[in-house]
Amino acid sequence: MLGCGGTPSTPESTVEWIDPNEIQQGPTLHRDLPGELLARIKAVHETFADVDGTPLEKWIDDFKRDLDPERNISIWEDMQVAYNSYCNDRELPLEKRKEVFKIVLMRSMMPDEDVLARLELEHVPVDDVRTILAAYPGDATPIDVIQTDQ
Repeated sequence: MLGCGGTPSTPESTVEWIDPNEIQQGPTLHRDLPGELLARIKAVHETFADVDGTPLEKWIDDFKRDLDPERNISIWEDMQVAYNSYCNDRELPLEKRKEVFKIVLMRSMMPDEDVLARLELEHVPVDDVRTILAAYPGDATPIDVIQTDQ
């Protein structure tokens, strides 16, 4: 996964690859989330439920731990746009939908060229990957990972 070391928005921040297994979950920062944000989270969760498999309660808990849950749901909504643009109106097997999810997840964190260089796919043709990437409306936003001394 792509992460941003250092403290977000500092000159020392860098973009680097981090093993997701090394990332520890932070504390809950928001006791409650606004109803409108919860509705957006539920809508995005519904889109990705079969390819992600994470229960809705875990999604909500994760958003409560985000520094900026509004910003992060916007990223997921951009992923949803690209995913739906390819998957809607097509009968796709689960394996192919999982690869589309992988493509949009990677695209949320890095530019098209980097996604194409790092992808290892079995079910989605490269020409279709370019179509999926073109449907992603947002900018690449690496995941912010705050490094702490332990």
